[in-house]
Amino acid sequence: MNMSNRSRFLVLAGVVALVGTLALHVCGSVSEAFYVVIPPVALAWYLTGVENLREAFDKRLRPGLAIVGAIFVASLVVGLIVFGPGVALSWKWWLEVAACLYWLAAALVIILAVRRALLAFAETLHARWQFAPGVRMIVCEVVPLVLFVLVAAPYAMAFAQVHRFKMPNFSEPRTFWNREYEDVEFRSADGTILRGWWIPAKSPSSRTLVFCHGVAANRSIFLPFAETGDWLDANVLMFDLRGCGDSGGRTVTLGYREKEDVLAAIAWIRRERPEQARQVIGMGVSLGAASMAEAAALVDPPLDAVILDSCFTSTHDMSASILSVLPAQTHPWLMTLGAPMADWHAGCAIMSVRPEESIGKVRAPILFLHSRGDPLIPSEHATRLFERAAEPKKLCVFELPGHCDSFFASRERYREEVVAMGERVRHRQR
Repeated sequence: MNMSNRSRFLVLAGVVALVGTLALHVCGSVSEAFYVVIPPVALAWYLTGVENLREAFDKRLRPGLAIVGAIFVASLVVGLIVFGPGVALSWKWWLEVAACLYWLAAALVIILAVRRALLAFAETLHARWQFAPGVRMIVCEVVPLVLFVLVAAPYAMAFAQVHRFKMPNFSEPRTFWNREYEDVEFRSADGTILRGWWIPAKSPSSRTLVFCHGVAANRSIFLPFAETGDWLDANVLMFDLRGCGDSGGRTVTLGYREKEDVLAAIAWIRRERPEQARQVIGMGVSLGAASMAEAAALVDPPLDAVILDSCFTSTHDMSASILSVLPAQTHPWLMTLGAPMADWHAGCAIMSVRPEESIGKVRAPILFLHSRGDPLIPSEHATRLFERAAEPKKLCVFELPGHCDSFFASRERYREEVVAMGERVRHRQR
């Protein structure tokens, strides 16, 4: 407690330097490392100016711990209600909850720092110019608040799009589907570790289905879709995209780097399971569909067929759909500021992802599946993609209201379309 401020600063600076070095070494991107370092830097900055640590704990840190405790209880309740006791009591669940809280704390520190900087700048102007009371209120209260909102809203939107809760895998094919499987692991082009399941077909097959899940999910959540492998008489490779499930990273790039994950999965099959990869069919849902479309346009030799469920035309169009719930006047502001912020968070140009431009380069039969009333990705996306795709192709629009629910709500028709695609390419020679 009696340590001098200088000594305390040196110790804390050393800790921050160590954390920063480890973060840069372990994290998959600069933005990930940045958010890992922010909380200890903020804490170190605060503690270097505190004379009485016990008083600081009582006034500042104890309320913070109370908030953490409340969030802990809320997380327990959500886990019990939504996922059941087995999930809520899992160490994986709490590890990801803790990681999510850490990242949210880092984002909150950034937002509060911006607010305080604006207020401090306004007070500096007042100290120099001695504004009249009415002018002071505008300069020191109204203007900082407006500027804060203008920056904080698109920042929060960009952060939420790229840094999502990393849902652990709580199921596997043996318990969910009574099927044997093999845990597999491979690396994407940038070294990110990807983990998945190799699920052999019911009878020996030279055909394999590569399946890609949607955003904010993982392979276990999409396990029901593995049945499409049986419809196609195919083996199935399901894997977690980067920043999801058991795969590496905590950053989602909305298809920019995920296409490299898909290419890595296809390469792994052709390298490690060549006898089962004489025909390779790619399938994706939502973000997985966009990633598959981008990868299918690049892979060589080409895939034998592609199935895209609820695919979007571009990240820009998808963002516009998400923002449609807000007043139209806010869209230019949120997109103009939010898009470059999202690119920085992701460490790449995620707003440049455009499956609508890539789909014409796919050299394989394509089946498009979409729900008419999809609230997240309107069915017009599927129509535009279909128009740009080369033959052979087919578009199937289900008269349903939800996102990615046609597999469950219109199962027989969904199965018929997938089986028809399988028959179309059964004897196709590369």
